[in-house]
Amino acid sequence: MATMTADQAAQLAQARAAANQNFLANSYLAFKAMNAQNGNTYAQGSQLTFTAPILPGWAAFMRVFYNLTVTISGANAALSPAAPFNIFGNIGVDFSGQNHRNHSGYWLKVLQQTQQGFLDLADAKTYANNLISTTNPVASAANSWIGYMDVPLQIEATDVAGMVPMGESATPLTLRLTCASAFAVVTASADPFTNPVSLGAATTLTSVTGTVTAAVAYRYGQSVHNPAVQPATPYIGSFAKIIEQVDAVAANNAYVPSALRQPYPHLKVMQALVIPVAQSKFCDSTQVGGLKFDLDPSTTMMDYSPSGMGPAGKLIDQRRLYHYDLDEGVYVWDFLSGSTPDDPNGMNTPNIGAYNAAQTETLYSGTLAGTNNRIITAAMFLETLPY
Repeated sequence: MATMTADQAAQLAQARAAANQNFLANSYLAFKAMNAQNGNTYAQGSQLTFTAPILPGWAAFMRVFYNLTVTISGANAALSPAAPFNIFGNIGVDFSGQNHRNHSGYWLKVLQQTQQGFLDLADAKTYANNLISTTNPVASAANSWIGYMDVPLQIEATDVAGMVPMGESATPLTLRLTCASAFAVVTASADPFTNPVSLGAATTLTSVTGTVTAAVAYRYGQSVHNPAVQPATPYIGSFAKIIEQVDAVAANNAYVPSALRQPYPHLKVMQALVIPVAQSKFCDSTQVGGLKFDLDPSTTMMDYSPSGMGPAGKLIDQRRLYHYDLDEGVYVWDFLSGSTPDDPNGMNTPNIGAYNAAQTETLYSGTLAGTNNRIITAAMFLETLPY
């Protein structure tokens, strides 16, 4: 086979990019219910599995609907900062016989908060506060928790990357939801990241009942304006994978490294510093003494240490990107260009495989409490796949 010249490679890349944009411009978004494989009843610790129907289209995201009744007796309870997203302790996505995502439910909130397109602070706050359709009451009563959360596959609405073909009958797109194993525990042992509700000494969780359903949003290869228009199949060939890891924080005033082990271009690295000093927040962010992103031990890409921009600089940059604050103790290293109007020309994504020891570093300068102090990292990267 003849070797492709540089000019031919450039022409092919240009043709594929044009086909991708044509597909986005001329295809329309449709929804179909996903098939529940083992029922749709919410039960603590159980796993619910949904598969996408076999369709001639490309999945952009999956939407989870929940309708729960949380019954509390005694006194009122307290809501954790990760609720309601941590009603699912784990989110799994399988496709083509492989597991591509395995992470805590909370990261669905951060993914939605960091999507492209917010230029107005008020609109951004409204969106963040309405990711669910109702509030999550924790009164001593039968409380209705009704809402939804999205599982994005497409990295952005303006890019085909991450979209998944839905025509493979042997290995359909599958969503696994693991219900929280401990929905509510007494405040003394409650974890703000893991447990949706904390209970006082005189408070009891009587029951959590309800149902969960799911739908897939996909782009169909036909124009809604003119059905005769059949945009070509897009050239995607990549899955936006998310892998989670946990690093223990054993001592204060010491940088804790979180190694990035996946040798792919990274889009986002989402981190939560969980020092359970209070059930109402992940940690006391005023005690975060420094944050760094290292490409290798001698190359610091971003320095928010006291000798750099300082940890407050990281909060300023996140507000500049997203136009509001993330939950206290949550930091996102975002290399996806669409998240910022300042970088419209492509993705400045570090290819971790080109470096020997890429990592983040986190310094906590406060008093450690409890026994489960940790940094939870969810790395989102593009892996090339044969489709």
